[in-house]
Amino acid sequence: MSYYQTTLTLPTYARGIHIITPKVKEAISQLLPHSAKVVGSSVFAAHVSQSCDQ
Repeated sequence: MSYYQTTLTLPTYARGIHIITPKVKEAISQLLPHSAKVVGSSVFAAHVSQSCDQ
């Protein structure tokens, strides 16, 4: 059994809800060999929020 891991950095978005599924799927497809069979996966999303008063 093999394990694969990667970090995906998303661009800065304005406030609101944003669909990131296509970006996650693309990162996974680039990470795994074409012959891989995926049985399960885990995604950890780290959220960083900053407030800048200018």
